[in-house]
Parts: sequence; C-alpha cells; structure tokens
Amino acid sequence: DLLLRQQCQEGTEAGYLERILASSGRLEEVVSQVHAYVDLPAPRPERLDLMACLEDLAAQYGPRAQAQGVEIKLLGGDDPLVAGLAVAADPKLLGRLGRALMDNALEAMPQGGSLTLGLGTLSDPDRAMLSFSDTGKGIDPKDLPFLFDPFFTTKVDAVGMTLAICRRIAEEHQGELTASSTPGQGTTFLLTLPMAPPAPAGEETVRA
Repeated sequence: DLLLRQQCQEGTEAGYLERILASSGRLEEVVSQVHAYVDLPAPRPERLDLMACLEDLAAQYGPRAQAQGVEIKLLGGDDPLVAGLAVAADPKLLGRLGRALMDNALEAMPQGGSLTLGLGTLSDPDRAMLSFSDTGKGIDPKDLPFLFDPFFTTKVDAVGMTLAICRRIAEEHQGELTASSTPGQGTTFLLTLPMAPPAPAGEETVRA
C-alpha cells in the first residue's frame, strides 16, 4: 500500500501493486474464515424457546427484507403442539447459524420474493425442526452434495466456509443441517435439534 501511494497511480507497476493488495485482502478473509471454523467455541447450552428465536430473526431482518421486496413469513406459531418447543443450545452459536441462513436466503433473492421460517416436529417426538425456505434462484443439483464442504462456493467473492460452520454448529448440538433445492424455485434449509426436557418449575426459557 505504501509503494502504491508512493508510485504513480497508473501504469504497469501500479497495476501489479493493486493486484497484490487485492490478493492479500482475499488471503486475510480466507484465514479469518478458517480460524472461525477451527476455533468454534464449545457450546454453552441454555434452554431456548425456538419460536421466540425465529420471531427475533424475523424482526432483526425485517428492514433489510422489506428494502429488497422480500416478505418474511412465520409458520407454526398458531400450532399448540409447536408453542413452547425448546432446545438446550448455545444462544450465541444458534443465533450465528440462524443469521447465516437468513443472509444466505436474502442474497438469493435480490429482486424480491418470500422467506418462510417454520417450526415443527418430526416423526421422532424428541426432535424439533426449523426450516428456512426462500423463493430464490435455487441451487444447481450438481452443487448440492458439496454445499456444506469447506471452501465450496459458487459466489465469486465468497470463501465457502459459512455453511460448513453452520453444519458444524448443528452437529455440536447433536443436530443436523440439510438442504434441498429446485433451480428457479428456491431452496430450503432444515435444521433438526434434540428437544430439551421439560423445564423444572421456575426455570426461565430464554431467547437466542
């Protein structure tokens, strides 16, 4: 950077220096993302209300979604079987996972669309399911098997560690993160987590 400022801003030498600076910045981002993956902290579980977590995400991303013409929908809140579903999870890590999936969904819909956040139960009564469904461009079927692999990305300016980190967070909580997609119609991420046992009397359930 010092050399570039000392040299003429045009010409072959300046072009080389600009390329060095751009590549150095790229390497810094790669190192930062790898560090985030390797040094992911161990979960410190708290009892979390899942519907409250989704409501918080919807509120947090509401202004950005509105600016993009994206409608955020919440499903499951009126279902008495879903109300009060809770997991024992680290609120910071689960929040990080949720924000990453929200970012991913909104990036897939720059021209608007719909983002549906759902909560329900599976055939296994001990596990809860959270879904993040967008109506974006979808994912090429040939790319889908590699979606959670470190360094895999279809974005020009991305490192490809975000979804790998998300899956690791899910696995650290004895959960599972999967994706399904139809090109031209959208993508759905499903996060399944073991439900927390019933709370003892007087114990507070927190929001992520």
